Amino acid sequence: MKETTPNRKKNNFDQLRLMAAFFVIVTHSYALLGFPETDILYKITRGTTSFSRFGLWIFFVISGYLVTASALRSASVWIYIKKRILRIVPGFFAVIVFGAVVVGAVFTTFSATEYFFHPLTWDYLKGLTFFRLQYNLPGVFDINPYPGAVNGSLWTIPYELLLYTLPAVILLISRVHLK
Repeated sequence: MKETTPNRKKNNFDQLRLMAAFFVIVTHSYALLGFPETDILYKITRGTTSFSRFGLWIFFVISGYLVTASALRSASVWIYIKKRILRIVPGFFAVIVFGAVVVGAVFTTFSATEYFFHPLTWDYLKGLTFFRLQYNLPGVFDINPYPGAVNGSLWTIPYELLLYTLPAVILLISRVHLK
């Protein structure tokens, strides 16, 4: 198959993702300020859903579509896997390292030596394995409603990796079966 890149201006995915991000921010702002997560959608649906949950659904549906399209456009399973690795790994590594080395070091109440040798700091860096995610750093944001939490949104990464494998498996099976 020929590798092609769709024209991003012919769809509204970026606008939908921006709206979904706004939904997540609205609901999470309640929790981050120490209030119950009771946005207007939560109230209207009597607790069935909230803007953040709706925004997350939007993200997963759009991502599923785009990732599947990427798999179908890829000349091979390995090219698809390479694209997925290049899409997620550099940014993920940068976020983990930046969180531990910059955010943690700047905002910790510990001395630099205590902070960098604390087991929680090293546990946070173990998140670089993708499946040992730790959200807290020692002495960082301890007086916030979620004490110590630096980047709670990292919980989605293992799910994304898992969902990235589904199109690869389907693509591999279909291409082997069709030969």
